[in-house]
Amino acid sequence: MGGINVNFNIFFTNDCNLNCRYCYEGEKQKKYISKDVIDQVLEFMEWVSKGESITVTTHGGEPLLAFQEIQYFIEKAKKRFDNICFKMTTNGTLLDETKIDFIEKNYNNLSISIDGNQKGHDANRVFRDGIGSFDLVTKNYKKIKKRDIELEARMTINPYNYMHVYEGVRHLIELGFTRIMPIPDVFTKEWTEEMFQGFKEELKKIVDYISENRMQSKIDVGLIDTVKCKTQNTDCDGGITTFTIDTSGEIYPCILCNGNERYCIGNVKKGIDREKLDKIHAFDQKKITICEGCERYNYCRNTRCKLVNDVIEGNPYTPIAAQCQIENIVVELDEYVDKHI
Repeated sequence: MGGINVNFNIFFTNDCNLNCRYCYEGEKQKKYISKDVIDQVLEFMEWVSKGESITVTTHGGEPLLAFQEIQYFIEKAKKRFDNICFKMTTNGTLLDETKIDFIEKNYNNLSISIDGNQKGHDANRVFRDGIGSFDLVTKNYKKIKKRDIELEARMTINPYNYMHVYEGVRHLIELGFTRIMPIPDVFTKEWTEEMFQGFKEELKKIVDYISENRMQSKIDVGLIDTVKCKTQNTDCDGGITTFTIDTSGEIYPCILCNGNERYCIGNVKKGIDREKLDKIHAFDQKKITICEGCERYNYCRNTRCKLVNDVIEGNPYTPIAAQCQIENIVVELDEYVDKHI
């Protein structure tokens, strides 16, 4: 491949100890990856990567529910691959000292799902009994931030917490996060024009706060990124240099297609179904006619990620309505950043 990093998103379980309002996984039979499948995953990784550098992101559900399986995988992977790094996204509720020790020793990056302040977080991220998870996540974050590991906050924004984004980002900065990723939920159909306007104003307040406190070089808030806004789309690399693998070893080109049989492109035992992969990339190359003429066409996620369009809208050539709104916000925010930072 020639100096290309190969990415593997591996689901170690689909089980979770939370009951988040916006979770798109839904109620599924609880599954955990087996050691046999892990061994096959490692064989597949070696065959695909061909000596290139590897990044593995351990996913769930809540991945730390499969802590023993992750330990087994990483021990084997580190013996097998010289140039490999590990990332994880976790809800942060299970971070005891044993797990923190292991993460510090083995992981390059940890993304903690924490939706800002308590109001914003507990509006969505609750345990099965309905109790909010904010206090426990914050307590565990304070333990792990003392360790030598790159941390980031992943904020999921939806119609129930968008009004808390500014206060939420301020709170996370005060907690000590320097990298904060607000991710608007484009799966829900509950967004309204008024909500998006409110969300935009929240983001502008964040820009003002960062500018007034001269934090430009210290704090990275995802949506406030003029470089990304001006970066043109690249071709989809799903099934080529990026692979998503579920608990049974089935392979998908994209993390948001995980579990969707229509987009299964093989399994770790038999390898990639090239004919199916070629068909997926063939329709991915077609234009979205309704979007032609838009100045954001070559920059927009709607026009790049047609698989996601299909998963959410039921048609690869139907743009996600919420994503269109977010693109417009990003453009306006880009102009606002240029004037104020």
